[in-house]
Amino acid sequence: MEGAGRYRRKTWTERMNTGRLLEWRITKEPENEVPSGSRMLISTPVMVDAAIRRIPRGISLSIPDLRAAVAAEYEAEHVCPVSFGMNLRIVAESAYEQLQRGVPVANVTPVWRVIHPSHPLARRCSFPASFLLDQRRQEGLSD
Repeated sequence: MEGAGRYRRKTWTERMNTGRLLEWRITKEPENEVPSGSRMLISTPVMVDAAIRRIPRGISLSIPDLRAAVAAEYEAEHVCPVSFGMNLRIVAESAYEQLQRGVPVANVTPVWRVIHPSHPLARRCSFPASFLLDQRRQEGLSD
């Protein structure tokens, strides 16, 4: 049993399932790539995970293209790029964590279809970029 006051860091998979609900915001001033007055969706890890799982095998989407697809799906003008990036990392780390626990690759969210090994997000992740590269090669995705 952990002692009182001891903090146990959540796994990436636990961070995936926060139970957060969709959140909408009308931007009052420009935020990152989003102009003022836009209807912006704040993403959740579950939403990002579901969007990636819908990408067919052998198809790759850029992060901005995936964000645009999610915006269209939820009838938003934009998806917050900051929350989307954070949630994409949570999904990616969770996918790698699951593979490390022995979950078959076919049952893991195929983040390699979105995150290119040379993208800055890949460098911030705890896993090696070779993981993304190997999975992309297995699906015949061009680099």
